[in-house]
Amino acid sequence: MLTDLAHNLLADFYHKALLDSPFEHYGPKRIVRDLLAMPGQLAFEHYSGKLVRVELLSLKQFSGDLAICLKRYCSGP
Repeated sequence: MLTDLAHNLLADFYHKALLDSPFEHYGPKRIVRDLLAMPGQLAFEHYSGKLVRVELLSLKQFSGDLAICLKRYCSGP
């Protein structure tokens, strides 16, 4: 069940965030290895717990493009 959940989450992330981006040709293994393992921090709103900012290590190769994809993913449908 856990592998099914992980696969579904990666598929959702791919379709909502990575299509029409420089990463659209990445497979699940490369998404996890090269994108989702990137160091960074999440900032949440104090009272509501809503995600307000994603800060990625700016020296990493894909950080600028990934930040755009993450904003797209977090903004909803």
